[in-house]
Amino acid sequence: MEEVQQSTTGEMMNYEAGASTWFLDPTSVNKHAKSSGVEGVFFKDDFGNRCVWGRVIKDHSKEQAEKKYRKKHIDFESRSKFMPLKKPLSLAQIDEPRSSRYWEALGCSSGNGCDLHNGGNGPHLLNLPYEQILKYVLIAPEGISIFPHTLTTNSKSHSEFFSYTGFYSIRQYPEEKYIDDDSELTWGPLDMSSPLYTWKKKEDKEGKYFEMRKTYCPIIDAGILRTCRELYRRGSDMFFTKNRLSFWMPNASSKWSPPTLLPYGNIVFRPNPILPWDCRRWVKIDQALVQIKYQWPLPMLEGFVYYDPFLRYLHTIGPIHAAKMKNLEFEGVIRLHQCEDKNCRADTCLMQCLNVYVHFISKFCTSIEKVVVHTLLDPHFDEPVGEFLHPWGPGTIEETLDHVLEAYVQRIPTLKEFVVYDSFGNRVIDWSQELDGLQRFIENATGPKRWKRDEPVVVAIQHNIQKCGFCKEDHETEECFNLCAFCGRFGHWKRTCMEYWDCWKRDWLEEDPETDNWLKTYPHSDRWPWYFGQ
Repeated sequence: MEEVQQSTTGEMMNYEAGASTWFLDPTSVNKHAKSSGVEGVFFKDDFGNRCVWGRVIKDHSKEQAEKKYRKKHIDFESRSKFMPLKKPLSLAQIDEPRSSRYWEALGCSSGNGCDLHNGGNGPHLLNLPYEQILKYVLIAPEGISIFPHTLTTNSKSHSEFFSYTGFYSIRQYPEEKYIDDDSELTWGPLDMSSPLYTWKKKEDKEGKYFEMRKTYCPIIDAGILRTCRELYRRGSDMFFTKNRLSFWMPNASSKWSPPTLLPYGNIVFRPNPILPWDCRRWVKIDQALVQIKYQWPLPMLEGFVYYDPFLRYLHTIGPIHAAKMKNLEFEGVIRLHQCEDKNCRADTCLMQCLNVYVHFISKFCTSIEKVVVHTLLDPHFDEPVGEFLHPWGPGTIEETLDHVLEAYVQRIPTLKEFVVYDSFGNRVIDWSQELDGLQRFIENATGPKRWKRDEPVVVAIQHNIQKCGFCKEDHETEECFNLCAFCGRFGHWKRTCMEYWDCWKRDWLEEDPETDNWLKTYPHSDRWPWYFGQ
């Protein structure tokens, strides 16, 4: 029993009369140590085994990465950037022998003590069911979107996020719930998962015990892809195929499109981040397609490719991995105002981005099956920086995105589902290739049936109505007064009257005698049978 000087739980203490100290109840100590995870305090588990909590294991990639960067000042304008610390490796570090505990961790006790890392005819690590193993570290749970972070900067005055803070973040939309702002969303880094509990057998003077540890690991961890080429090949297919990648719309402000200080010459690099929407947009889009296909260097990219989250991600992963993506998600605001102030700092309109994205999706994302769009309310609609929408513009989300859906369906043959949510979480557009094909099949099948059912009625009506055999009007032939306007006879019109064309030919040949020879040799002379007496 441990003696303490202070405690905050009255139920866990017994006070002895005349004593000046407090003593904890062993049962309460055991219960408290087991539930709270206090390090260094022994307790008994449900089976009576001695256990103790060890140190909590967290992901230290961020802390380790921060030590590899240092702040470097450029000039007196408070411009600074973060430069990596270049420390060459020594031969002692390169030739450092691996500890035996790494090989012991790979030992397999089921195969007579054989090692999974050994080659030959024996067991191998890649022979294990990698689908069941990799899905825990490469596939996010259902309902969670992954936001890739590819835009980086080394200028501290414009951004607080750097390349080592995490390459992905997650978010989960609530179901049937009004979304007013980002506070209503489940939003956070990748290490939000519940801890994993591990244990290890140890021994001290009092006997054997188990050391329990809480291990916090991220929801997904692509670091396993760096193990070997085979795991990279298998894992990358699983990552891009099973996950839902989400992207937000770009913003032209310096906060969300920050500049970068190049390492040589102290040059501030910041291309134009605005999407092309003028007469030369097709030329810029064609150039961007070539830049993404061949993965040009970053300083040579177009401004909208450099700062756009989706296009920058396509450039980062390359066309090979882009062809594996099957589920995309976009979030943005359909702007209902016209920006008149440079301080508006509104995001790029969702509709404009989708019209540009369709060219890149049809080119690189050749396996895409589902596109989800989340539309948010325009926060600048009622502010003085903008004005209301023009009267001839679309009034609803459906009218705005109908032609976008039509373009995606026509240009992306592999698309099977296109869903649009409004700010209230309602599905305003829900298109499915299966339902659309079924609807067309029903229309094609019911069309002939409807005609067969209505055909007798149509025939009966046609028999009851007496139509003129000459002009096809609703009167009898004997009562027809539609006569030729030239000769006044019944049975033909002026355009087929032989007397009219004989008179016309006679007057024409008197003025130009060569016309008769030209008409006879004209290749389309069959159009005038009345002229040649046919």
